[in-house]
Amino acid sequence: MKQKILKIRELISKARLEEATTAILQLDTTYNDLVISLNARLSALKLQQLAGIISTADEGLERRRVTNSLIEITSSIEKDTKVDVNHEVNTKTSIKKQDSTKKIMLIYHATDANYAEGISSHLFPKIRSGAISIFDIQEDVPPNEDRAKVLETELQQSDLILALISNNLYKKATQKIALEVEKQVGNKRVIPIKVTPFNMDGTPFERLQGLPLGGKSLSEYDNIDRAMYEISKAIIDLIDKM
Repeated sequence: MKQKILKIRELISKARLEEATTAILQLDTTYNDLVISLNARLSALKLQQLAGIISTADEGLERRRVTNSLIEITSSIEKDTKVDVNHEVNTKTSIKKQDSTKKIMLIYHATDANYAEGISSHLFPKIRSGAISIFDIQEDVPPNEDRAKVLETELQQSDLILALISNNLYKKATQKIALEVEKQVGNKRVIPIKVTPFNMDGTPFERLQGLPLGGKSLSEYDNIDRAMYEISKAIIDLIDKM
């Protein structure tokens, strides 16, 4: 099992997602139905590419979502079978021990989706390598499941919470999860990321080191992509120390 999981991680890291789904299905686990649905999404994506009806950006986003799900499934299989996996990290087949995949929960209001997508894109190399997985509250809640229960479970299981702070976060759609995240300050690693000007005084977030450094919000930067790069770099530095 150990070698099979190593192979699956390698396939995911090389973006060979169709092969990874096949390899996972061959393990015959309780995750097969989910993997079959991911495989169907990849097939549909391929048809859309051939038909020229999907943009490069949308294609990349969908593949990142599938990649994230496959990383989650692989980590769950590893945990279920209690396999201590050493991950191959270079082309010369030298092996070293890797930390378990760190689970990140990304909290934001749908209005701030562009900021969330930008940060996720900058973190994609870490997702691809299996170092992290990101649960996006706007994208990753299965449509037929109880949203509140899914969010509660993900919140408890997360290693790091990224909260995109704006006045939007405290609107009705995300107010409850925002308040739940506030309660986790001091119990879990929480990073508030200010995307628009917002006064955090009086909230638990005010005593945390937020991003971007310096107190400005993302929307106030002339070069937002550069600011997102600096934010992702700070997040990666923290992840590497976890």
